[in-house]
Amino acid sequence: MRVFRSIMAGIALVGILGFSGVSTAYAGDSVKLKVAIVHASKAAGKIDPRISKRMAKSLHTAFGQFKSFRLVSKTALKLKKGKRVPVALPTKDKAVVAYDGKSAKKHKILLSIPKHKVKMRLSAPAKKLFYQAGIRHKKGILILAFYLKE
Repeated sequence: MRVFRSIMAGIALVGILGFSGVSTAYAGDSVKLKVAIVHASKAAGKIDPRISKRMAKSLHTAFGQFKSFRLVSKTALKLKKGKRVPVALPTKDKAVVAYDGKSAKKHKILLSIPKHKVKMRLSAPAKKLFYQAGIRHKKGILILAFYLKE
């Protein structure tokens, strides 16, 4: 847990890194992906003390219209190329994450949340924080913070 906070605190917001239709090149069979689920609300409130100061600052930068951020859960996943891994959401739904390999310096991550009709291909460099957000939850939204390690 402490290592996760240190890593999250030591990196800056990259944001959603985009989509890519480029074919992937083989770069090993697995990567580690850390996923933090944060609930953001426009109601006046605090920032969860479990969220590092640097991550809180990047959340404010990326999601400035929200005033309250609460850490819902943290998970560390080992993704094998081509395998799908479910991630439980507080909405009782599941997000599905799959590793699709590496192309140049970026890794391809497939993210889907079937109930919300979310299906996207993210392109992410290793050791950078990036977010995917937008699912409504309890008068706010859920933010999925990802950190990829080779």
